[in-house]
Amino acid sequence: MGVCYALEITSLISIWSSDLVATARYVTALLDYSERHALAAWHRPARCYDGVRLIKRGEVGEGLELLRTALDELRGTSFVPYYPVMLGALARGLTEEGYVAQALATID
Repeated sequence: MGVCYALEITSLISIWSSDLVATARYVTALLDYSERHALAAWHRPARCYDGVRLIKRGEVGEGLELLRTALDELRGTSFVPYYPVMLGALARGLTEEGYVAQALATID
């Protein structure tokens, strides 16, 4: 699990610093590692991070779809430390696509 902690933190730092190349590398590594070792508690958040990466990269539609699906899965678990941050990312992506009312409802 130490590997997952390290990959999650590096994924988040690269997202927040807008280093999309590093984000792709770390998120992909976290997705692969968590899937290989059946660590669903790490795989679900990693899918959120990948959705955020896609939104930041300009692939807003695909990123929104992935982020929504992953957030729906996370909502059913108790492992959601970054859930509010991911809701904010979802709202930002919705705004970029022109769905301002949905974005406001997301963060309300």
